[in-house]
Amino acid sequence: MVLLSHIFEKIKDLPTNMRFYLRQGQIALLPEEKRPYHKLYPQDLKRLLREKEDFLLLDVRTKLEYEAEHIPQSIHLDIAEAETQIPILAPNQTTKIVIYCHGGERSIEMAEKLHQLGYSQLYYLHKGISQWYYATEKSATSNT
Repeated sequence: MVLLSHIFEKIKDLPTNMRFYLRQGQIALLPEEKRPYHKLYPQDLKRLLREKEDFLLLDVRTKLEYEAEHIPQSIHLDIAEAETQIPILAPNQTTKIVIYCHGGERSIEMAEKLHQLGYSQLYYLHKGISQWYYATEKSATSNT
């Protein structure tokens, strides 16, 4: 049996473009270019919004974070509700889906989950809303 501490010691020495990826119950290590989801920079997302391209924009932060500030046209979706809600929001598994959170980690987690559900056009906002320097909105229910 391999000790987890030994594995974690090895992880810190990996190149930054490598990430663990869960595939059919097994952990694999994939370089960025082989992941089933793709990085999208803020200026690219801004272009998609400006050109009114057909895609689903998901905010996977907490409801409070979403209400305080979110990217226009985004829909809040809790990661725990993905399996039940995503088929309603995107019945076609080839729908382009862009996901964001605060810094990028939850976006990647959601992208991996959606890939496991069969979705194929998955993008995440690099470094999340923390690097979004364009206009945002507040929810009507927000107290801020």
